[in-house]
Amino acid sequence: MRGHVASCMDVGAYYASRDRGAQAAPYLSRACSRGAADACDDLAYIYANAKGVRQSYTKAMHYWSRGCRLGSRSACANYDLAKARVRRLRKRR
Repeated sequence: MRGHVASCMDVGAYYASRDRGAQAAPYLSRACSRGAADACDDLAYIYANAKGVRQSYTKAMHYWSRGCRLGSRSACANYDLAKARVRRLRKRR
């Protein structure tokens, strides 16, 4: 099982590094759902920045939150930044 997760992470990272988020997303999603925290962080970045997929802050927040719970410091930092940004936007309304 662990080899499968690592393989998904590797393929997803390969596509993501070439700015091919649409191809990376299914692999990163599989790895994230099986506990790969860095895959969750990478997937959130793809959705937040519309890298080959339709931009979705909701999905980005979901994946950053999951990555944080799984132990990714980067995902935690990105999640906290995104929450702060949402709070600032809500105050402006």
